[in-house]
Amino acid sequence: MKECPKGHLYSDALDDCPVCEKHAKFQMILGKHNSDNQKIHKASVPAKETNPQPQAVSSSPPAPEVSAKNVIIPQTSQQASPQISPQASNDSKQQTDDEKTIFMGASDIQPVNFIVGWFIELDANEMPVNSHPIENNKKLNIGRSNNNDIILNNKTISRCHATIEYKDLKIIIHDQNSANGIIIDNKKITSQPLINNSKIILGDLKCLVRYS
Repeated sequence: MKECPKGHLYSDALDDCPVCEKHAKFQMILGKHNSDNQKIHKASVPAKETNPQPQAVSSSPPAPEVSAKNVIIPQTSQQASPQISPQASNDSKQQTDDEKTIFMGASDIQPVNFIVGWFIELDANEMPVNSHPIENNKKLNIGRSNNNDIILNNKTISRCHATIEYKDLKIIIHDQNSANGIIIDNKKITSQPLINNSKIILGDLKCLVRYS
């Protein structure tokens, strides 16, 4: 066995101490590595400025650091615009036209008819024998002819003896140039508003007008 100056024992067949050889190689590699690091460090250190300029101090707070985790990148998808066929466009237009609102004028509004009173025929004892409704929007013709609204089968009644209508919240009777006229309260009249339970004489026929 041989012994090197550092006290390492090794085989007689070897010329040099293997431990020392490994140590020398390691020191060589380590020394080269340190030398390269020093070169890199010197190259990365910037040269000092001879007359450094003072930096302006910003009053605004520093901008927050943006982490890659917090950055949301919107995903854009390229989708083809839907193609509208001419038939679908026409159907949509027709549907829109059908849904248009039609504004009605005053002439388009149908009036509401309701009964405002009664024309009552009386017998000789002034008892009711027949009654006819008086409506708010209808003028009634009274006479002996069959084309009247109220037909009175009496020879003293003219073919179209009178008309009766509802106007300004009142029932009004008008004489139609009858032969025997209209008598109310023993007075012959040509036109007169009637109060409730007004007694009327047409020819020799007694009648009564009563409000609803």
